[in-house]
Amino acid sequence: MTRQDARKYAVIIVGAGPVGLLLACELALANVSTLVLEKNATLADPWRDGALGFRLLNHPSAETFYRRGLLSKVIATETELTPGERKPGDFPVASHFAGIVIHSNNVDWSRWKHILPGPSAFGGAVKQGQLVGVLYQRAKDLGVEILFNCPVTRFEDTGTNVKVWTGPNSALSNGTTTTTDYLIGADGGRSFVRRHAGFTMEGNEATWTGYMADCDLSTRSKELLPPGFHRTKKGAYAVRPPATFALDFDDSVSNNGNGKNTQRPDVTREGFEAVLRRVVGREELTVETLHLSGSFTDRAKLVTEFRRGRILLAGDSAHIHSPLGGQGLNLGLADAMNLGWKVAAVAKGLAHQELLDTYDKERRPIATEVLEMIRAHTSAIMPGVHGDAIYNLAKQMIATRDGSTLFASKFIWFHPRVNLGEGCKHWLVGLSSPDFDFADGTRMGDKMAGGTWVVVDFSQNGDIARFLGGLEGFVYTDSDAKETLGLQVVMARPDGVVAWATDDKHVDIVLQLKEARARWLK
Repeated sequence: MTRQDARKYAVIIVGAGPVGLLLACELALANVSTLVLEKNATLADPWRDGALGFRLLNHPSAETFYRRGLLSKVIATETELTPGERKPGDFPVASHFAGIVIHSNNVDWSRWKHILPGPSAFGGAVKQGQLVGVLYQRAKDLGVEILFNCPVTRFEDTGTNVKVWTGPNSALSNGTTTTTDYLIGADGGRSFVRRHAGFTMEGNEATWTGYMADCDLSTRSKELLPPGFHRTKKGAYAVRPPATFALDFDDSVSNNGNGKNTQRPDVTREGFEAVLRRVVGREELTVETLHLSGSFTDRAKLVTEFRRGRILLAGDSAHIHSPLGGQGLNLGLADAMNLGWKVAAVAKGLAHQELLDTYDKERRPIATEVLEMIRAHTSAIMPGVHGDAIYNLAKQMIATRDGSTLFASKFIWFHPRVNLGEGCKHWLVGLSSPDFDFADGTRMGDKMAGGTWVVVDFSQNGDIARFLGGLEGFVYTDSDAKETLGLQVVMARPDGVVAWATDDKHVDIVLQLKEARARWLK
């Protein structure tokens, strides 16, 4: 009997990037057998490991790693993470929009009263290569099987399982198939899983080309190109040494006159230098050495469904857009957290398969909003009177406290409220759980390390403890906290979203808790 005939996995994930590996870790925490298939030979990737691999973690992503005990490991070694509690005043800049700085002291942070000062508050910087390495080791430690040189060539959803075939020279070859209950595509913007399963995408085609390079500029060029993001008459450029970016809106050059960016030129040293000169408008700009370069467009699309039967998509497989605003990684990590515990609960028989439908319902509105904000960012950068009008309007709005607060919330930092449906009326439901600092010396993040549901009982109702005592996958605490926000009981899902809460001392808390749990689990 071959290895493939002998082994069936509950979940197979295609793609060993940050999203696929985080998803695998979440499934393994729930003791769900998981296989990750990666078409490449190794995790090594110059795009992740070099100067172009830096990304900003927004607040939800930082919370994700903090709640799994990984935050200090994934934060880039070139940056510092302030130990202990972090709060808005700890950093001067909240975000930016089209190069317009959003100052922290102009944001009304009291709007997010559920975000308490703590180790994960307000994000941090990561290098994607380091992040992938940490997640890979974490997945291996949890027992996830990860196979390289295993491109998926076809698969079939039979209705009761999914049969998966890989390339002839892979570890799963010899003409046999591997079966799984669920197949998840986390294989990037050109996702094979998305295309082979027949998913469709809707959105806008490309109208401009962006170029990025890890390069050495001449001394004079460095003087002419100050760090930061800058609009020009031809587009925009950004400098974050040694990385340099140029956004080229010249259709006749970038798009070969067709306006669709279907044929982007190779990004050579001479080619990038020419683009930079054209966009900035200075012929004396010189690129001395080009170490790594590439291009991207403003094409922005979203799948019309996140799930087709037993096939699901996460990350760039489900939504593609330009890197403006740094939203791609964060959006994908949030997909993984939302999907992981749901697939695990269904695979283990703790929830009905309909629970998987909530993945689309909860993630689609958020992905739609992110794509809309990225399009707005593009519109404000666009050269000409229309772009100038949008840019100037945004600048006026950001100069106000309400405007800065709006842009900070939309673009970088906070969990949008997840719509959990009717019957979830409490102000905290659908938001990320506060990071309570408990009297016993622990925090809410510590309670969530095992990927379980967490019930915080400030009412210290012994009936709640007895009810939860016989349930799988729940952690209970009745310790007091420095700040309780007036709450009596809070129930948080494994992804940190508050599923139910009450501040009413006079209701039947146990009955309501039972009803809230029944909305998600059997």
